[in-house]
Amino acid sequence: MKKIVILIIWLLLIGAMNLVLLNADAVDWKNQLDFEEGWWSNAAETFFYAAKRSAYIGVGYAKATDYKNLFKDNLLNFISMNPSPVQSTTLRDAMGFFINLLQPFYVLGILIASFYLLFVSASPEDRYRIKSMLTKLIAGMIVISLSPAILQLFLSLSEGLTRVILGLTNVDIFLAVMDDLLDSLKWYFAMLTVVAMDIGFYALLPIMGMVWGIFTVLFLRYVIVTLFCIIFPLIVFLYSFEFTRGLGRNMLEQMILWTVIQQFNAVFLAVAAVCIATRPENFMVIIPSGLPLPDIDFLALVSSLAFVMAPLLVLRLFRNFLP
Repeated sequence: MKKIVILIIWLLLIGAMNLVLLNADAVDWKNQLDFEEGWWSNAAETFFYAAKRSAYIGVGYAKATDYKNLFKDNLLNFISMNPSPVQSTTLRDAMGFFINLLQPFYVLGILIASFYLLFVSASPEDRYRIKSMLTKLIAGMIVISLSPAILQLFLSLSEGLTRVILGLTNVDIFLAVMDDLLDSLKWYFAMLTVVAMDIGFYALLPIMGMVWGIFTVLFLRYVIVTLFCIIFPLIVFLYSFEFTRGLGRNMLEQMILWTVIQQFNAVFLAVAAVCIATRPENFMVIIPSGLPLPDIDFLALVSSLAFVMAPLLVLRLFRNFLP
């Protein structure tokens, strides 16, 4: 009996020791698994962080500078191009709709004014007023009938003057500096995106403004000039009568100003190229002191913004110039 009790006690001790060892091994294994899972989790999170920001930098800069080479190769054409009311069949047909619509009103107005002068007795002041109106009606009818040719002459002169201004300087100087500035801004965009993607987006805005801002302004000018060409007969019709002269005058002013904006763009570009070519070394160049950061050509940045601001300046400074 005593031997059986001793054996049971011995077996219990061995079982207790095994249980302790098994628990110790389980704790070590769990700690090892937690360490390995934590390491993989940190590595995956770091990889996702870097991959997401790298993709954002690459895709964001590519979209912000999309068609940059097309824009550079055709910048002079984009600045000087104008619609052609004579050569473009679509534009000529659109203008023809308003011409055919308004000509009967001119004919009716001329007949009524002529009948009044011939058969209705009136005071000298009334007859003078009717004669003045008749002259305006005849002149307006001639203008709207010849409006495609008149607009073609005006737009051709504007385009020719623009090309003359652009030919006074080497525009490639400005385009080269613009490329360097975009490369510098790309580094700032990348560094700020690594810190926070929200901050990187604001660093991307100047890049978008330099490429898409200039392209949008030039394209918008072309669209607005085309629209005014289509409704030019209506503008002349409104300008022919006293009670609609104010509206017609404003529309005609806008058409002229949006057309001559291309000369101001050409002047801005030529002046910027001359200033860049003749400036002292590092003039208006922001150089970060003590930091390994790229330089920023402030003159090139301001010149790019001048393209975007040109329509606002012209429309603001030269309004209300027609009688």
